[in-house]
Amino acid sequence: MKATTPQRNAEEILKQRTELKNEVDAAIQKRLIKYHIKVDDVSLVKISFSPDFTKSIEQKQIAEQEAKQAEYEAIKASKQAEAEVNRAKGTATAQQLLKQSLNSELLQKQAIEKWDGKFPTMMGGNGVLPFVNIEPPKR
Repeated sequence: MKATTPQRNAEEILKQRTELKNEVDAAIQKRLIKYHIKVDDVSLVKISFSPDFTKSIEQKQIAEQEAKQAEYEAIKASKQAEAEVNRAKGTATAQQLLKQSLNSELLQKQAIEKWDGKFPTMMGGNGVLPFVNIEPPKR
């Protein structure tokens, strides 16, 4: 234990228990083989530090997780903003294309297609019926 644990700081000892256990296993087996003693397994049962030190390590880990969460949320917000810009650009392009394709004949055709064949039963203003030219366009 004394040969392997000083190679790590206390935080690493807590976080890298498995690696430490494997190193202790290997060191003990190497040392005892000359006495014809074979070690099958070593267990690190109780690794402890002062409560204040343990609490400070936990707080550090929590702070690291919170930093990662904040970074993730910043990236997510950036991607959402980028998507909004792309949607706005797409809408603007679609509207520009629609504007270029609009003409009076197309608008009249669309009005005819949407008309249900009935004139309004009530009218306000000067009482003039809307004029819809149904003559085919001249070519």
